[in-house]
Amino acid sequence: MRSRKESDGEPFFKDTLAKAFPALGILLGRELAAGKEDKRCEALFLLHKLLDLSATYLEAAPWVTYLAAKKHAHWTDRFEIATAAFVDFSNKKLVDEAARLAEALETKASAIMDSETSANIQELIRFQERKGRLAAVISILNEAITTPHRGLILKQLKGEEVTVSESFLAVPAPSKIQKIASGSFLGAGGAIITGLQLGRTFGEDASDIQNVVFIVGLILLVLGISCQGEANNQRKEKEKIEKDNNNKRNRIQAILALVNRLAESFVATVKPLLDELQIAVSLNDFERILSQLEAYGTWGREMECFYIKT
Repeated sequence: MRSRKESDGEPFFKDTLAKAFPALGILLGRELAAGKEDKRCEALFLLHKLLDLSATYLEAAPWVTYLAAKKHAHWTDRFEIATAAFVDFSNKKLVDEAARLAEALETKASAIMDSETSANIQELIRFQERKGRLAAVISILNEAITTPHRGLILKQLKGEEVTVSESFLAVPAPSKIQKIASGSFLGAGGAIITGLQLGRTFGEDASDIQNVVFIVGLILLVLGISCQGEANNQRKEKEKIEKDNNNKRNRIQAILALVNRLAESFVATVKPLLDELQIAVSLNDFERILSQLEAYGTWGREMECFYIKT
């Protein structure tokens, strides 16, 4: 609009603004439901309008035209716009027309732009396409830096075996108290039965021996009750130790799962982005990797702000 003469007046301003608003909706990332023909048609129409609008900036701000033309392929992929996606022939024709227009505008704009601006725009587009991945990578690195298991992650990244020792697990002390209790109850039962048998067999003549046998049985019974109580306490303690050990084993498994997830995420997500950005740093230095990626993110946001303002 700045490139127009003031004499063009208000009608041109209103007309251009009316075209700009829907196009900016696409440019700024308004989501459409990909897969539905009516929404694809809307996206196709707005993308074509966006290219038309960008063409008006060809002389005054060729980078605007260049940016719209270069982003065209990104938007067609995002909204699944292709000739095969439409049934209506006019839409198929518009897809081809928009593609040719984007190619022509890119050629015209690049011809009148300096090489530095062209390189900046291309890098800006690459940054915008990496934004989501960059945020994911920074999140992974922050988690790897703050976890107390960083050493295990490095071991796995280096291909070394990652294990967590279970030597700290408590082992219940062996005890024979339950056997003593069981033996005491059997002995007490045997003594009582023996005493009763003596009474039936010898009558009053065996009363003294019978009393001794009953006393022995009573002592064994008391001993059995006492030992059984201690055995119950030891069994409860053993169950508590085993439950605690199971919890510790679960924590170990959770640690190994965390280490495995972060290591796999590093290989699958972090490493490819580092290779793209040609960031070569030691695996031991997560902080430096994070610093360089954050610096790249700051540069990209500043570049976006610069081009939006201009």
